[in-house]
Amino acid sequence: MPMMKNVLGLDLGSHGVKAVELRQSLSGTEPAQMRSQPAPTADLPPGEELRRFVELHALPLDHVVCAISGDRVTHRRLEFPFRDRKRLRAAVPFAVEGEIPLPLDSVFIDWELVGGDRGRAELATTVVQRQEVVRLLEDLSLWGCDPRIVEAEGLALANLASVFDLPGTRLIADLGHRKSVFCLLVEGRPCTIQAFGLGNVRGVIFHLEVTSSEAARWADAYPSELEAVGKTRAQVIKECAEREPEMGELAYRLVKNFLRLTK
Repeated sequence: MPMMKNVLGLDLGSHGVKAVELRQSLSGTEPAQMRSQPAPTADLPPGEELRRFVELHALPLDHVVCAISGDRVTHRRLEFPFRDRKRLRAAVPFAVEGEIPLPLDSVFIDWELVGGDRGRAELATTVVQRQEVVRLLEDLSLWGCDPRIVEAEGLALANLASVFDLPGTRLIADLGHRKSVFCLLVEGRPCTIQAFGLGNVRGVIFHLEVTSSEAARWADAYPSELEAVGKTRAQVIKECAEREPEMGELAYRLVKNFLRLTK
């Protein structure tokens, strides 16, 4: 009987590192541990703080899954008057070449069949520069990690459809510190992915999506940032509480922009 392996999912965010270990058993998959810590500081050599993070929590590095940042990836929806996968594999690079200002040998291209009929195919394609993948792998190698799978951040959201029942048309959003990522699902399949920057933000003070209670937790996690901008914990919580009504307006603008781009 083959030995079951634990899988480690890593999220290298702009303000923190998050790790989720999933344990595989005969009955299925279950969470083993979930860990997080603020992003590495300049006080330690590159990779040293992350290496300590791995060692402290005994995180397994045999089967690591991570993702390229959503704003480093380009997504295109393509249509072809045929559905044969062999023909699609040959045709997709030529179709993508006319959509991007980069030579084909400088990018990785992946695609998924998301619609069409017996004589027509609709594809969701993903394009990322090779240098972005190399940069991610080099960063991970600093703490002894060689990932088995590298996904695109927006497509990683689509994996939720394999865990939860998401029929019909669903919009999944990940509102982050530096950017927001949206994934449009139709019957569990990703159709369109978009990432939007939130401008020049810095620290918890400018987290428009953070509530006052969440701001308190961020303030406790990033005291050095508060000191750098001359703010106290109480001031941050007060400012976020006053700005909470903006959260709905921000979400509305982001979704409106997403729908405009995906018509």
